[in-house]
Amino acid sequence: MRETQNFVCPFCGYRAKSLEELKKHILEEHTLNRGDIRGIKHGQKD
Repeated sequence: MRETQNFVCPFCGYRAKSLEELKKHILEEHTLNRGDIRGIKHGQKD
């Protein structure tokens, strides 16, 4: 049995089935400045 990997949106917890789907979701739902998508840190510390 293959384990399905979940890609979880750090902004809203949305679970995508693939990295591409997650990227698309973030671009569509959470893009503020396209230039800083890669290194967004808005005070969320784990």
